[in-house]
Amino acid sequence: HQAGKLQEAQAAYRQILETHPDHADTLHLLGVVSHQTGNKADAIRLIAKAIELQPDHANYHNNLGIVFQERREFDRATACYQKALELRPKFADALNNMGFTLQDQRKYDQAIACYQKAVEARPGYFEAYNNMGTALKDAGRPEEALACYQKAIAIRPDYTEAFSNMGIALRAQGRTREALACYQKALAIRPTHAEAFHQMGNLLRDEDQFEKAMAGYQQALKIRPGFPEALS
Repeated sequence: HQAGKLQEAQAAYRQILETHPDHADTLHLLGVVSHQTGNKADAIRLIAKAIELQPDHANYHNNLGIVFQERREFDRATACYQKALELRPKFADALNNMGFTLQDQRKYDQAIACYQKAVEARPGYFEAYNNMGTALKDAGRPEEALACYQKAIAIRPDYTEAFSNMGIALRAQGRTREALACYQKALAIRPTHAEAFHQMGNLLRDEDQFEKAMAGYQQALKIRPGFPEALS
């Protein structure tokens, strides 16, 4: 499973359940694989059954929340994260996921508070710093957003998403050269980062460099065919 061999993992988990149908951890992990392979209904059923067997396992509630969150069932996702945090108050992943759910609902101040608690619980949590930066940017606090992206990059110097997001924040402030440098850095780390090509296209379009902008969008579409924002 950790090696990304999801079909083989799924078969192994099912083999365990043939002889131990109430093995909670196997049910939970099979539910996680179902989620990863796009079968959300099975994921909910399996993780919920694991919770029935072991209701005090915070990670089960957190992972069930992730499935509901991706289905945009925000109230159910929030309830799962709250339960996980009742069981483990400093559960950094649940705090980060709760923040992401709140951010999806444009509840930026609450989301920022969750991310802050997440990085307090796990000081090296670069994903939470990146997410906090995006929430701060969306809340109209660009300088604080930049500081969060910088913290994420200080922890993880090859963190492509933070460079790309920093570019978006800098572009919003009119700092186009610095923004372009961020996108270039993101693509130097990961040449297949479609979002960075897309954002570079936006920046070049704003600078009236239309041919270069179209080349950026085309690169984004090669990597992610049907990318709606790049097509637009």
